[in-house]
Amino acid sequence: MKIGYVRVSTQEQNTLRQEVLMQSLGVEQLYIDKAAGYDGSFFAVMAIRKVFKSCSA
Repeated sequence: MKIGYVRVSTQEQNTLRQEVLMQSLGVEQLYIDKAAGYDGSFFAVMAIRKVFKSCSA
């Protein structure tokens, strides 16, 4: 399974271009963070880590 991650720095920024790229690369599951990270809270990254942990267990 291909997993993708998209991040933009502000709520106003558009993720569409990155999402289209991920789709063209055959990504099956996409996680998106908007305006995250300034306080260390990359919620999509945390979700991806849980997926990887469950796959390796």
